[in-house]
Amino acid sequence: MRVLPAIAAGAVIVVAALTAGELGGSSRATLVAALATLACPLLVATAHWFQTVPFDVLAGSLALLVWAHLLDGGHPAWWLVPGW
Repeated sequence: MRVLPAIAAGAVIVVAALTAGELGGSSRATLVAALATLACPLLVATAHWFQTVPFDVLAGSLALLVWAHLLDGGHPAWWLVPGW
């Protein structure tokens, strides 16, 4: 039962790196973003709970990635992803 929250926490780390790259960061910036997210106490503490917390953090991270893509001049079809 703890596998799904751990997968969600791993996905949050990947999404943080993708968001840093989407905002124009170099490969070093994406690495720093991934490592900072890995060391985040909220992520570490909730990565083993089978509650909604890890999945809420993942949903929020994905929403920020979509916003970063839209603000960077992404395709207008991306407005359909969050339902706006």
